Amino acid sequence: MKSNQSARVIIGLLFLVLGAFILLRLTGLIDLFHVPVYIVSWPVILLVLGIVFIVSDGSRSTGVVLVAIGAFFLTKNIFGLSFSELLIYTIPVILIIAGVSLLFPAYIRKKKQHPGEIKTERGNDIQAVDIFGGGSRTIESSAFRGGDLFILFGGTELFFREAELADEVNVIDVFCMFGALEIYAPADWKIKVEATSVFAGTSDKRFPVKSDQVTGQQKTLLIKGFFMFAGLEIKSL
Repeated sequence: MKSNQSARVIIGLLFLVLGAFILLRLTGLIDLFHVPVYIVSWPVILLVLGIVFIVSDGSRSTGVVLVAIGAFFLTKNIFGLSFSELLIYTIPVILIIAGVSLLFPAYIRKKKQHPGEIKTERGNDIQAVDIFGGGSRTIESSAFRGGDLFILFGGTELFFREAELADEVNVIDVFCMFGALEIYAPADWKIKVEATSVFAGTSDKRFPVKSDQVTGQQKTLLIKGFFMFAGLEIKSL
């Protein structure tokens, strides 16, 4: 319920800001702020709405489609490409996706997860690829050390309900484009995000912990990598 309310607020603010920009553009006042025309365009609206769908409890498949369409036409507008030129650039992207699928066949989901189904990872690290889909994973480890995640047009959920961190800093290296990563971790875990973000957002929504509940020597989970047209949310278990 709270996620749906948050999505409504985001969409409402989006329409409010876009409406104001359109009025400024029609009156010619927007030129005073030197705002690029493509910032206030329908591809950007699709992009933002798609990201909202992906990171909220809405339909992720709808979000992925909206993000893909918005990104396609936004790229066309920014670089002034014709449809034929843009399709030429799209082919290498498809080849890259196909290459990743061939290189990491063990990590790519071969069958669709049923709603509510959660896969259990019992190792001390995680290696996963989610492309054009999503996956929920529970980490069971007494000394979790990190891992690598590749997320493209998909969503990944990690639950650390049955996990403890190894000593010192434990790194998860993430590549996330047109997707979302949700991490559910104990409120007293120290989690740092040191990732490059392009049109992406990160948030830590865990419940605050009192200072007397924090141990002197905290183990750390460090999120590194690259996020583009994506979202990262850290939530309490």
